[in-house]
Amino acid sequence: MRKNDEADLLWHTAFGVAYRILGLPWQAEDVAQLTLERWVSTDHKDVTLPAAFVARISANIALNLIRSEKRISEKHKAFGLPLPVMDDHRVETRIDLSYAMSAWVMHLPPFMRAVFVLRSAFDLKFEDIADALGKSSAACRQSFSRARRKLAETEINGRSADQETLVELVTCIQQGDEAGLIALMSRDIALESDGGASAPAFGKIVDSRERLARFLVVSPRIFGDGLVPVFVQSHSGDFVLLRQNGHVRLMLLASSSEEGIHRLFAVSDPEKLERL
Repeated sequence: MRKNDEADLLWHTAFGVAYRILGLPWQAEDVAQLTLERWVSTDHKDVTLPAAFVARISANIALNLIRSEKRISEKHKAFGLPLPVMDDHRVETRIDLSYAMSAWVMHLPPFMRAVFVLRSAFDLKFEDIADALGKSSAACRQSFSRARRKLAETEINGRSADQETLVELVTCIQQGDEAGLIALMSRDIALESDGGASAPAFGKIVDSRERLARFLVVSPRIFGDGLVPVFVQSHSGDFVLLRQNGHVRLMLLASSSEEGIHRLFAVSDPEKLERL
């Protein structure tokens, strides 16, 4: 492998790890760049697995970023939802970047996220993870076990909803078609949202698809008239942007099972949407 190709692969490995911990692609890009700079300046002649080595560096830098910046730290305590990884990013195939999994990981404490990614994606020894993250191997082992238990209790067995499903969803919302929305949803439908500090968030609605359908029909009134849907593809799955007067006001993603849409994700945080 040529040096440029290796550096490119390692950058995207670092990006994938950092994204899993931070949830925001632009922060993950910064971490990936710092990781590659550290890799280049390090004597790594004895490194047998460069990708795993870089993954540990990336996880450490990402955690330090959360710890060192109070604003980021506070945001990550109740983070909400990540942004999807766009198709202009080459992805590390060992790291599952599907949106439902990304959203689930962001609910874990940052240290647990890092341990989960390093162990599940690279099968690193807990001793190596502990050395990278500055914790004991026992703490890393315990964090990974807890993450696995939480994952087992969570239904992330769906697939990202395709564009056809999203078009049907948006059409039903625009037309006020409650029956059509109910027909699209599974019985265990849930909505997660992240509005940030200066935009509406819809809360989490899990009690009935009928109530959620009624809510979605009236939800466009929150933003007013002139919403235009734009459908986008990404590594994290298809999603729809609702634009108004040239600005993105809302991002919607969905996860589907055989019964229909079982998770809806809505992001209206301007700090995130301005990057789209």
